[in-house]
Amino acid sequence: MAGLAQDRSAPRILAVSHESLLYGAPRSLTMICAYMQGRARMRMLTFGAGDLVGFARGQGLDLRILNACDRIPDPTRPRLAYRIQQNWLRLQRRICAMAVFLGLLAEVRRADLVYVNTVLRAAPVWAARLMRRPVVLHVREAENYLCPRGAWQRWRLRSVLGSASRVICVSEAVRQLVLDVPGTGLTPAHVHTVYNGIDAGDFAPDSGARADFRAAHGIPADAPVACFVGNMRPRKGLDLFLRAATALRAEFPQAHFVVAGGTEDDVAAFRRDHVPADLAPAVHFLGFVQDVRPVLWGADVFAMLSRCEPFARVNLEASAAGCAVVATAVDGNVEIFEDEANALVIPPDDLSATVTALRRLLSDAKLRARLAGQARAVVTDRFTLAACHDRVAEILIGEARG
Repeated sequence: MAGLAQDRSAPRILAVSHESLLYGAPRSLTMICAYMQGRARMRMLTFGAGDLVGFARGQGLDLRILNACDRIPDPTRPRLAYRIQQNWLRLQRRICAMAVFLGLLAEVRRADLVYVNTVLRAAPVWAARLMRRPVVLHVREAENYLCPRGAWQRWRLRSVLGSASRVICVSEAVRQLVLDVPGTGLTPAHVHTVYNGIDAGDFAPDSGARADFRAAHGIPADAPVACFVGNMRPRKGLDLFLRAATALRAEFPQAHFVVAGGTEDDVAAFRRDHVPADLAPAVHFLGFVQDVRPVLWGADVFAMLSRCEPFARVNLEASAAGCAVVATAVDGNVEIFEDEANALVIPPDDLSATVTALRRLLSDAKLRARLAGQARAVVTDRFTLAACHDRVAEILIGEARG
């Protein structure tokens, strides 16, 4: 099979992605699996046929697509027709989920270890538990998922974490959240912090690509540019970025604000709700961008305004690309950035602090250069792709071999 290690004695590792959109977590999983192909017999599962599929197969990985069982009723239907469709699809989803679980059991049976990329999908973990296979969980969530309020959600999280023989966390903040979940049986020795990493050389500033990006979007070569890269969920803080841009418009009429991420519907909603007419010419919505490097090369400032953030790889990418960073003082952000040393670190959900930080960075090229240089040095030294992949591989292979 494509992508399997030639050594038949190598452990068989089944890696499960909770979805198939090619953003941070699924991309990271795919890169780890590609790296491990010479050390283990890797097989990937993903839910849904998104752009991850082509990316993974392009890396030579053996991948199976599972039904995401995510059909939803058409909200434009008349009320009665909507209710009928809603109930019918609910039944279909349950039947679909049972069929997928049976498929998971068959896949797990052929593996020595199940490597699950998130706590968001319990079925792969429960399938491994039934088949008595060890599970390694890679936790990339923060308090938005690790501190659930409902009784069912708390039980489910305990069950998923408690089924793991090892847990990999993307930051110390996440590791502490995992250890704080009661009733899992996990000890500190079972829970490891492995920071995301990048190849900083791939993101080294490129003046030609910077000029091309700006020309393509009608941005003058000398205009200050701040960018936001990420999905448009409330926790990411895009609303703060756009409100700050509105507040700064009169003071910096030459500034431009670039937003990379989100669906067409997301973009339409944010454009409608957060971009007044006088700001509109200076805001560039790009939608989902598979290669973020041109965006980062074209910008001067990167805004990481999350209300919670486990450990965003884009922080590393922006720093390596030469952007000065403003970041909120939450979770994994503060394990990368130190205020005034390699970034401006501000309280979360604070519009005044956001405006002040962006004002400083947009107006002071020397400050931008100093912070960007220090951030790039930190990323190059501490957050390498090789270190991340080597440590994950060590944990997975060690656990697979028992």
